[in-house]
Amino acid sequence: MRFVLAMPVLVFLWIAPALADLYRWVDPQTGTVKFSSYPPPWFNDPAQQGRAPKVEVIAPSRMAPAFSTETEGEPAPKAAERSVGRDALLKQVSQRVATMASSPPEAMSQSFAELSESLQQLERMDRQQKPSNPADESARLEEKAKLAAPLELRRSALLQQISAQAPPPPGSPSERIESAWAATQRSLAALGFIDGAIIAMDPRKTNSRHFEMNALIDKVVAQWEPYVDPNIVRKNRGR
Repeated sequence: MRFVLAMPVLVFLWIAPALADLYRWVDPQTGTVKFSSYPPPWFNDPAQQGRAPKVEVIAPSRMAPAFSTETEGEPAPKAAERSVGRDALLKQVSQRVATMASSPPEAMSQSFAELSESLQQLERMDRQQKPSNPADESARLEEKAKLAAPLELRRSALLQQISAQAPPPPGSPSERIESAWAATQRSLAALGFIDGAIIAMDPRKTNSRHFEMNALIDKVVAQWEPYVDPNIVRKNRGR
């Protein structure tokens, strides 16, 4: 028995340095969240959109470290103001990291967006501190990397969870198969957001997490191959 299940094979794009838009919608039949680098057939089709699920376009600009720089000519804050403002931002980042680390999968997108906003503000403030030197940049990077510790813990828990979410044995009821797949999909999506946030705070991990996610996706695809549309499997292996 094969199911045309939407494989989230492109979840790893959350951690890529150069991204295309991602499309997110809720399958009305299963209630599961779908991610794809291609829009669904009804997207931008007025004849179908009225009765079809709403599609969220997730632009690459929402993904750090592509932070926007300060506006040219914007006055730099005074040293005392910078110190107070930066301390407050660091506290906000820490709080939003904690929130994201404890968020359920369905709230992960919002938590990621809020954390990214704080990180962008922090990046702009740091860039206003001129002149800068390599030692200062290194210290700031380590500072943010340490703040990401709760996300690393959540990442480890998600990896264990995904490893334990093996497909049901052949011949299982379709409801059981679809439920197990939905759980795996939610975990993979959550992991993609977690990795995106970690890399936003420590870009040095971009390449390693990219390859780790690819390997994990390959493993999941291989496990679920008996139940998945073969065209999707071929597409994933040929990327």
